[in-house]
Amino acid sequence: SDEFIEVIAIAEITPGPVAINTATFVGYRTAGVLGAFMATLGVVLPSFSIILLIALFFPRIASHPVTQRMFYGIRPAVVALIGSAIYKLGKNVLVNGFSYFVALVVFLGQLLMGIPPIPMILFAAAAGVLDHL
Repeated sequence: SDEFIEVIAIAEITPGPVAINTATFVGYRTAGVLGAFMATLGVVLPSFSIILLIALFFPRIASHPVTQRMFYGIRPAVVALIGSAIYKLGKNVLVNGFSYFVALVVFLGQLLMGIPPIPMILFAAAAGVLDHL
């Protein structure tokens, strides 16, 4: 329906995760401010509670051999997931010599010189402006 499309459109254009924005909007439309608050809590509270429990118990189990073995397997998986995201983003972003140049300069600036991210982003923004003058 049109109302559903409106909800999705509003959730997409407002800052924050779509699930939270949608829940807040639907809660507001259904039950006003209290509904928005409760719907937002309903989306946020489960994952927040799980992370809180992990944070509370992790120091006790961090040095356990099973936990160490789990992270031994998780670490390379995280690298692979990041690599996959880089590949997917790179396909759409690295489209010409300019984009490859900026990516390489930022990558090497971080890797070899330890330049913080904000100066690198400012460099990339300035390079983009200069490239279109």
